[in-house]
Amino acid sequence: MLTIIATTLFCFLVIPFLRQIALTVGLTDKPDTRKRHLGEIPPVGGIAIFLTLVVGEILSSGNLLPSTLLALCLALVILGVVDDIRNLSAMFRLCVQIVVALLMVVFADVRIESVGSIIGGDALEFGYITSLLFTVMCTVGVINAINMIDGLDGLSGSVLAVTFVSLGVLAGVHGETVTALTLFMITGSLLAFLFYNSRLVRDKASIFLGDAGSMMLGLILVWFLVEMTQGSDRVLSPVAAGWMFGLPLMDTVAVMVGRILNKRSPFEAGRDHLHHRLKNRGFSVNSVVLTMLAMHCALVLVGTLNAANTDGETWLFWLFVTLVIVFFAISKRLFELSNTELLRVK
Repeated sequence: MLTIIATTLFCFLVIPFLRQIALTVGLTDKPDTRKRHLGEIPPVGGIAIFLTLVVGEILSSGNLLPSTLLALCLALVILGVVDDIRNLSAMFRLCVQIVVALLMVVFADVRIESVGSIIGGDALEFGYITSLLFTVMCTVGVINAINMIDGLDGLSGSVLAVTFVSLGVLAGVHGETVTALTLFMITGSLLAFLFYNSRLVRDKASIFLGDAGSMMLGLILVWFLVEMTQGSDRVLSPVAAGWMFGLPLMDTVAVMVGRILNKRSPFEAGRDHLHHRLKNRGFSVNSVVLTMLAMHCALVLVGTLNAANTDGETWLFWLFVTLVIVFFAISKRLFELSNTELLRVK
């Protein structure tokens, strides 16, 4: 508990210091046609959270985060900072993310060997090569899903905090105290970040998470989801893990499918995510954040309540698929209505 309090306080205090440095050296996120915030905002949230993890490691004598995970987080933080400064190409970022995912599998053996009983009968299991490829694909997908949902003040931080604290509770209930402590420490750092980022606390965000933060937290989330869902001592069903990831997964799948159907690259930047579409419908930032957070909480609750439900994995999987289809149809309709109203205004 002292470690959680100390690291949360550290993150809270280090953010203003990092913000001032960023403003001095010109490390700011500038508004453009896609980013419509006011003023230049330092994207130092991810750096602050990474430093908090390092402090947590020091306070725990290196017993919280595996060294491999910390090293890979550092690589993504560096990539994110460079991207925030120089605006790297999507292909370069993707290549680095793939390398990071490969290193996670090869050196830490953190990989998805089974996805549970998604088609009925016995659990679907993978051989090493299939497991490696599938894990890399999922890791890159989660990293980018977190990055994509990081589009409104307070949104990604709130969604991630709900998922991490829920995973921490599950780990604690099953006696995985080190994992629970680590997840609660990350949640605490996110709450400190939200004090400076959420419009529920202030008029506008004074810092952003940045690509460094979204990519790093995406990797950490994958790491713990895989560790908690694989092996004989797992504490979470692989299917339930999809529900724990919840809204970012649904939104990313819907957006990518929509872009493919419109003959566009699924990886290109755009303003076709649910938070963009709700904003275009006239919702305020806080209304969008609270609406999407409520949706995410409902999905996480289903995942938490069915964490050990291996008998119901099949119906739980297909229920999630059905929800994704419904979500896609609703978000598509919102997009069409927004376009119609824009044409009327013109």
